[in-house]
Parts: sequence; C-alpha cells; structure tokens
Amino acid sequence: VVKYAQQRKISFLDDPTNENTDPLRNWMRKWLAQLDRKHSAGTRNLARCLNDLAELVEAANSADSLLTDGGINRREYLGAGAQRRKSSLARYCMDIGLKDYTQGHIEELCKRLDDRQKQYTFEMLHCVWNVTPDRIKASRAIV
Repeated sequence: VVKYAQQRKISFLDDPTNENTDPLRNWMRKWLAQLDRKHSAGTRNLARCLNDLAELVEAANSADSLLTDGGINRREYLGAGAQRRKSSLARYCMDIGLKDYTQGHIEELCKRLDDRQKQYTFEMLHCVWNVTPDRIKASRAIV
C-alpha cells in the first residue's frame, strides 16, 4: 500500500494501531499474511473451507424442513441443493433407526433418488425405498 501511494504521489498515513495485535482483526491480518507465505493459496483454501462449512451448517439446519411424518417431501427434496439432500437423507436414516450407513451410502441414495421417474422402488440398506411424486419413504425389508 505504501509503495502504491508513493508511486502515485498520494499522501499516506500509517495507523500505528495496526501494529498492535490485540484487536482480533489485526492479529488475523498478520496471520493470513503468514498463511499465504507458507502456502501460496492458503487464504483462498481457507475461504473455500469456511464457505463449505457454512453450507454444511445451513444444510443441517434446513434438513428437517424436508422431512414429513410419512418420509421425505420429494418435491422439496428435488428442489434442494446437494448438501441439503444429503443432510436430509442422513437425518431420515437416523430417524427410522438405520445404523451403520456411511457417507457412501448417502451418496448412492442421492444418485438413486435423482431419477425423475414418477414412481419407483429400490432396495438399499436393508430397506425398500418407495418413491412417489410427493414422497420418499423407506420400509424395513423382510430378511
């Protein structure tokens, strides 16, 4: 900034409080500069991670709105973003008592539920998944 101001003959005043790292904003500014010196894309990667985290929190907070007494509202599910879909499916699986499912299972469920057929069924996680135009519902398969 100083060099830029000197080149353009702009008067510049350096605020001495910027050197004090007690205020969080000053400490953060110095820390971010150190991060970029250590890794050239450090602050960009940090920003992306923080954005991903914010999306996860938002999806988790809004996942319940897709759930109904009879399953998952399919119309809202299809209109939701990927993270919200995953969060809703994970919450639904917990609600119906499924255990030992993984993120891979949730991703596979998302793929199968992305089918735009009006009505279909499939088996997964020891359940029969019934998909209608309005609802997604899993029932325990008879073993």
